[in-house]
Amino acid sequence: MKRYFIALFILPLLLVACDDDKLEMMPPYIFFNYDVDTYVMDIDNPNLADFTVKGSISAQGSFGSFVMGDQELGKEELGDSLNRPFEYIVPLKGKTADFDVPFVLTDRMGNTVTKPFHFLASRPIESYQVSMGAQYNPYLGFFFSFEDQKVYSVSEMMKMPNPDGFCFGYNINKKQPMFVSPTELINQTVLSDYKGNRIASFVGVVAVDGLNFTKEVFDNMKNDALMCNLNPIEYGTFTNVVISEGKAYLFKNEDDSLRGIIFVQSLESGVSGQVQLAIKMQKVN
Repeated sequence: MKRYFIALFILPLLLVACDDDKLEMMPPYIFFNYDVDTYVMDIDNPNLADFTVKGSISAQGSFGSFVMGDQELGKEELGDSLNRPFEYIVPLKGKTADFDVPFVLTDRMGNTVTKPFHFLASRPIESYQVSMGAQYNPYLGFFFSFEDQKVYSVSEMMKMPNPDGFCFGYNINKKQPMFVSPTELINQTVLSDYKGNRIASFVGVVAVDGLNFTKEVFDNMKNDALMCNLNPIEYGTFTNVVISEGKAYLFKNEDDSLRGIIFVQSLESGVSGQVQLAIKMQKVN
Protein backbone atom coordinates (compact mmCIF):
# COMPACT_ATOMS: atom_id res chain seq x y z
CA MET A 1 0.00 0.00 0.00
CA LYS A 2 2.88 2.31 0.89
CA ARG A 3 4.56 1.68 -2.49
CA TYR A 4 1.29 2.41 -4.27
CA PHE A 5 0.97 5.76 -2.45
CA ILE A 6 4.55 6.75 -3.36
CA ALA A 7 3.93 5.91 -7.02
CA LEU A 8 0.80 8.04 -7.07
CA PHE A 9 2.72 10.94 -5.54
CA ILE A 10 5.83 10.77 -7.77
CA LEU A 11 4.21 9.99 -11.14
CA PRO A 12 2.46 13.38 -11.56
CA LEU A 13 5.74 15.15 -10.76
CA LEU A 14 7.53 13.16 -13.48
CA LEU A 15 4.82 13.98 -16.00
CA VAL A 16 5.08 17.70 -15.18
CA ALA A 17 8.87 17.56 -15.54
CA CYS A 18 8.59 15.83 -18.93
CA ASP A 19 6.03 18.37 -20.08
CA ASP A 20 8.45 21.20 -19.27
CA ASP A 21 11.26 19.61 -21.39
CA LYS A 22 10.81 20.92 -24.91
CA LEU A 23 11.97 18.74 -27.77
CA GLU A 24 14.94 20.25 -29.57
CA MET A 25 13.99 21.73 -32.94
CA MET A 26 15.37 19.85 -35.92
CA PRO A 27 17.80 21.89 -38.03
CA PRO A 28 16.78 22.84 -41.59
CA TYR A 29 17.50 20.17 -44.21
CA ILE A 30 18.33 20.05 -47.93
CA PHE A 31 17.76 16.79 -49.80
CA PHE A 32 18.79 16.18 -53.43
CA ASN A 33 16.74 13.61 -55.35
CA TYR A 34 18.04 10.05 -54.98
CA ASP A 35 20.44 11.50 -52.36
CA VAL A 36 22.86 12.17 -55.25
CA ASP A 37 24.84 15.41 -55.10
CA THR A 38 27.12 14.90 -58.13
CA TYR A 39 26.66 15.09 -61.89
CA VAL A 40 29.35 14.29 -64.45
CA MET A 41 29.24 16.58 -67.51
CA ASP A 42 29.79 15.04 -70.94
CA ILE A 43 32.35 17.62 -72.08
CA ASP A 44 32.74 15.83 -75.44
CA ASN A 45 29.16 16.72 -76.29
CA PRO A 46 29.02 20.10 -78.12
CA ASN A 47 25.30 20.31 -77.34
CA LEU A 48 25.65 19.75 -73.62
CA ALA A 49 22.20 20.42 -72.17
CA ASP A 50 21.32 22.36 -69.05
CA PHE A 51 20.95 20.24 -65.92
CA THR A 52 18.10 20.61 -63.45
CA VAL A 53 18.98 19.98 -59.82
CA LYS A 54 15.89 18.63 -58.06
CA GLY A 55 15.23 18.01 -54.40
CA SER A 56 13.33 19.16 -51.36
CA ILE A 57 13.84 21.35 -48.31
CA SER A 58 12.40 21.18 -44.80
CA ALA A 59 12.52 23.42 -41.75
CA GLN A 60 10.60 23.04 -38.49
CA GLY A 61 11.28 26.71 -37.82
CA SER A 62 9.65 27.66 -41.16
CA PHE A 63 11.56 28.91 -44.15
CA GLY A 64 13.49 32.16 -43.90
CA SER A 65 15.49 32.12 -47.13
CA PHE A 66 16.80 29.61 -49.67
CA VAL A 67 19.76 30.32 -51.96
CA MET A 68 20.26 28.21 -55.08
CA GLY A 69 23.39 29.36 -56.88
CA ASP A 70 22.65 32.92 -57.98
CA GLN A 71 18.95 32.74 -57.08
CA GLU A 72 17.55 33.63 -53.65
CA LEU A 73 14.02 32.98 -52.40
CA GLY A 74 12.71 34.86 -49.38
CA LYS A 75 10.06 33.84 -46.88
CA GLU A 76 7.39 35.48 -49.02
CA GLU A 77 8.16 33.17 -51.96
CA LEU A 78 8.74 30.15 -49.72
CA GLY A 79 5.55 30.55 -47.70
CA ASP A 80 4.69 28.99 -44.35
CA SER A 81 5.06 25.36 -45.36
CA LEU A 82 7.61 23.26 -43.45
CA ASN A 83 8.46 21.13 -46.52
CA ARG A 84 8.58 21.86 -50.24
CA PRO A 85 10.27 20.58 -53.43
CA PHE A 86 12.67 22.68 -55.48
CA GLU A 87 14.20 22.74 -58.96
CA TYR A 88 17.14 24.81 -60.14
CA ILE A 89 18.41 24.89 -63.74
CA VAL A 90 22.20 24.99 -64.14
CA PRO A 91 23.51 26.01 -67.59
CA LEU A 92 26.33 23.69 -68.70
CA LYS A 93 27.09 24.85 -72.24
CA GLY A 94 30.79 25.66 -72.55
CA LYS A 95 31.68 24.15 -69.17
CA THR A 96 34.88 22.11 -69.22
CA ALA A 97 36.06 22.15 -65.60
CA ASP A 98 34.68 21.03 -62.23
CA PHE A 99 32.55 23.48 -60.27
CA ASP A 100 30.07 23.56 -57.38
CA VAL A 101 26.68 25.20 -57.04
CA PRO A 102 25.91 26.17 -53.41
CA PHE A 103 22.50 25.60 -51.82
CA VAL A 104 21.91 27.43 -48.53
CA LEU A 105 18.74 27.13 -46.42
CA THR A 106 18.01 29.37 -43.42
CA ASP A 107 14.96 29.04 -41.19
CA ARG A 108 13.22 31.89 -39.37
CA MET A 109 15.11 31.06 -36.18
CA GLY A 110 18.41 31.84 -37.93
CA ASN A 111 19.57 28.22 -38.29
CA THR A 112 21.45 27.64 -41.55
CA VAL A 113 22.56 24.60 -43.54
CA THR A 114 24.75 24.60 -46.66
CA LYS A 115 24.94 21.76 -49.17
CA PRO A 116 26.82 22.08 -52.48
CA PHE A 117 25.93 20.19 -55.66
CA HIS A 118 29.09 19.10 -57.50
CA PHE A 119 29.51 19.22 -61.28
CA LEU A 120 32.49 17.21 -62.54
CA ALA A 121 34.10 17.15 -65.98
CA SER A 122 33.97 13.73 -67.63
CA ARG A 123 37.15 11.65 -67.83
CA PRO A 124 38.50 9.52 -70.69
CA ILE A 125 37.72 5.81 -70.89
CA GLU A 126 39.54 2.82 -72.34
CA SER A 127 38.02 0.14 -74.59
CA TYR A 128 38.79 -3.59 -74.66
CA GLN A 129 37.69 -6.61 -76.67
CA VAL A 130 37.83 -9.64 -74.40
CA SER A 131 37.20 -13.38 -74.78
CA MET A 132 36.51 -15.27 -71.56
CA GLY A 133 35.71 -18.87 -70.69
CA ALA A 134 33.63 -20.34 -67.89
CA GLN A 135 35.25 -22.29 -65.04
CA TYR A 136 35.99 -25.52 -66.96
CA ASN A 137 37.01 -23.97 -70.28
CA PRO A 138 40.70 -24.94 -70.69
CA TYR A 139 41.39 -22.51 -73.52
CA LEU A 140 40.05 -19.14 -72.37
CA GLY A 141 40.73 -17.11 -69.25
CA PHE A 142 38.09 -16.93 -66.53
CA PHE A 143 39.04 -13.75 -64.62
CA PHE A 144 39.35 -10.15 -65.93
CA SER A 145 41.70 -8.01 -63.86
CA PHE A 146 40.87 -4.36 -63.19
CA GLU A 147 44.54 -3.71 -62.44
CA ASP A 148 46.14 -4.66 -65.78
CA GLN A 149 43.04 -5.33 -67.92
CA LYS A 150 44.20 -8.87 -68.74
CA VAL A 151 42.36 -12.19 -68.60
CA TYR A 152 43.59 -15.01 -66.35
CA SER A 153 42.72 -18.69 -65.94
CA VAL A 154 41.08 -20.13 -62.82
CA SER A 155 44.39 -21.48 -61.52
CA GLU A 156 46.19 -18.17 -62.16
CA MET A 157 43.51 -16.21 -60.34
CA MET A 158 43.56 -18.58 -57.35
CA LYS A 159 47.26 -17.86 -56.87
CA MET A 160 46.63 -14.11 -56.63
CA PRO A 161 46.61 -12.82 -53.03
CA ASN A 162 43.91 -10.20 -53.60
CA PRO A 163 42.42 -10.35 -57.12
CA ASP A 164 40.54 -7.19 -58.12
CA GLY A 165 38.25 -7.83 -61.09
CA PHE A 166 35.35 -10.04 -62.18
CA CYS A 167 34.76 -13.60 -63.34
CA PHE A 168 32.63 -15.10 -66.10
CA GLY A 169 31.10 -18.16 -64.50
CA TYR A 170 28.32 -20.66 -64.88
CA ASN A 171 26.07 -21.43 -61.91
CA ILE A 172 26.01 -25.23 -61.98
CA ASN A 173 22.85 -25.55 -59.84
CA LYS A 174 20.72 -22.92 -61.58
CA LYS A 175 22.32 -23.42 -65.02
CA GLN A 176 22.84 -19.69 -65.55
CA PRO A 177 25.77 -17.80 -67.12
CA MET A 178 26.82 -14.83 -65.02
CA PHE A 179 29.33 -12.18 -64.13
CA VAL A 180 30.34 -12.82 -60.56
CA SER A 181 32.57 -11.20 -57.96
CA PRO A 182 35.52 -13.34 -56.79
CA THR A 183 34.00 -13.08 -53.30
CA GLU A 184 30.86 -14.89 -54.48
CA LEU A 185 32.28 -17.83 -56.42
CA ILE A 186 31.44 -20.38 -53.73
CA ASN A 187 27.99 -18.94 -52.95
CA GLN A 188 27.02 -19.01 -56.64
CA THR A 189 28.28 -22.62 -57.05
CA VAL A 190 30.78 -21.56 -59.69
CA LEU A 191 33.79 -22.82 -57.74
CA SER A 192 33.68 -24.98 -54.64
CA ASP A 193 36.96 -23.95 -53.02
CA TYR A 194 37.63 -20.26 -53.60
CA LYS A 195 36.31 -17.09 -52.00
CA GLY A 196 38.16 -13.89 -52.90
CA ASN A 197 38.69 -10.77 -50.82
CA ARG A 198 37.88 -7.96 -53.24
CA ILE A 199 34.28 -7.22 -54.20
CA ALA A 200 33.06 -6.43 -57.72
CA SER A 201 29.39 -5.70 -58.37
CA PHE A 202 27.10 -5.53 -61.41
CA VAL A 203 23.68 -4.55 -62.71
CA GLY A 204 22.00 -4.73 -66.12
CA VAL A 205 21.70 -1.42 -67.98
CA VAL A 206 18.32 -1.34 -69.70
CA ALA A 207 17.58 2.31 -70.43
CA VAL A 208 19.13 5.74 -69.89
CA ASP A 209 16.93 8.83 -69.63
CA GLY A 210 13.99 6.77 -70.89
CA LEU A 211 15.79 5.52 -74.02
CA ASN A 212 16.89 1.93 -74.57
CA PHE A 213 20.58 1.28 -74.00
CA THR A 214 21.65 -0.26 -77.32
CA LYS A 215 24.96 -1.33 -78.85
CA GLU A 216 24.95 1.97 -80.74
CA VAL A 217 24.70 3.91 -77.48
CA PHE A 218 27.54 1.80 -76.06
CA ASP A 219 29.74 2.34 -79.13
CA ASN A 220 29.19 6.11 -78.99
CA MET A 221 30.40 6.44 -75.39
CA LYS A 222 33.54 8.62 -75.45
CA ASN A 223 33.98 9.24 -71.73
CA ASP A 224 32.76 8.14 -68.31
CA ALA A 225 29.81 10.55 -67.98
CA LEU A 226 27.07 8.03 -68.71
CA MET A 227 28.44 5.25 -66.49
CA CYS A 228 28.99 7.69 -63.60
CA ASN A 229 25.52 9.23 -63.81
CA LEU A 230 23.60 5.95 -63.55
CA ASN A 231 21.96 6.67 -60.21
CA PRO A 232 22.14 4.24 -57.28
CA ILE A 233 18.36 3.96 -56.89
CA GLU A 234 17.79 2.51 -60.36
CA TYR A 235 21.20 0.91 -60.68
CA GLY A 236 22.05 -0.52 -57.30
CA THR A 237 24.66 -3.19 -57.98
CA PHE A 238 24.93 -6.79 -56.77
CA THR A 239 27.86 -9.19 -56.46
CA ASN A 240 26.56 -11.29 -59.36
CA VAL A 241 24.25 -10.88 -62.32
CA VAL A 242 22.77 -13.36 -64.79
CA ILE A 243 23.78 -12.30 -68.32
CA SER A 244 22.34 -12.55 -71.83
CA GLU A 245 23.70 -11.99 -75.30
CA GLY A 246 23.13 -8.48 -76.65
CA LYS A 247 22.78 -6.90 -73.19
CA ALA A 248 24.90 -4.36 -71.31
CA TYR A 249 26.01 -4.41 -67.66
CA LEU A 250 27.42 -1.72 -65.40
CA PHE A 251 30.20 -2.83 -63.06
CA LYS A 252 31.96 -1.23 -60.08
CA ASN A 253 34.93 -2.15 -57.96
CA GLU A 254 34.68 -2.38 -54.19
CA ASP A 255 34.89 1.32 -53.29
CA ASP A 256 33.19 2.59 -56.48
CA SER A 257 36.41 4.31 -57.55
CA LEU A 258 36.31 2.41 -60.86
CA ARG A 259 33.31 1.95 -63.15
CA GLY A 260 32.74 0.40 -66.52
CA ILE A 261 30.12 -1.04 -68.85
CA ILE A 262 30.30 -4.46 -70.50
CA PHE A 263 28.41 -5.35 -73.67
CA VAL A 264 27.89 -9.10 -74.25
CA GLN A 265 28.53 -9.62 -77.96
CA SER A 266 28.14 -13.40 -78.01
CA LEU A 267 27.53 -16.04 -75.38
CA GLU A 268 27.84 -19.81 -75.14
CA SER A 269 26.48 -21.21 -71.86
CA GLY A 270 27.74 -24.18 -69.87
CA VAL A 271 30.62 -24.92 -67.49
CA SER A 272 33.01 -24.82 -70.46
CA GLY A 273 31.15 -22.02 -72.25
CA GLN A 274 32.60 -18.77 -73.50
CA VAL A 275 31.70 -15.14 -74.00
CA GLN A 276 32.86 -12.32 -76.27
CA LEU A 277 32.82 -8.97 -74.50
CA ALA A 278 33.29 -5.34 -75.38
CA ILE A 279 34.33 -3.38 -72.28
CA LYS A 280 34.53 0.36 -71.72
CA MET A 281 35.88 1.48 -68.37
CA GLN A 282 37.49 4.42 -66.67
CA LYS A 283 41.22 4.68 -67.18
CA VAL A 284 43.27 3.13 -64.41
CA ASN A 285 45.94 5.47 -63.06
